[in-house]
Amino acid sequence: MTHSALCRLAATVAGTGCALLLACTAQPPAATVPTTLNKFTQDATLRQIATAQDERNTAALLPFLEGLMLRTDARQPWH
Repeated sequence: MTHSALCRLAATVAGTGCALLLACTAQPPAATVPTTLNKFTQDATLRQIATAQDERNTAALLPFLEGLMLRTDARQPWH
């Protein structure tokens, strides 16, 4: 083989390798719209409960817990 033939072969191999490497790289994911919205952004009560839980503020949680217990007791026939 001549020098020019080896150069052409090397260029071809390098070009093919580069093309294969680019084909194998990860493509960025397409932008997706979340299917569910954050439930805390729409509900002020849930935000208050979450904040009280984060702050370990039991006194702020008691009204919500008492209301829950009243609703739960109404559904339980054995109480």
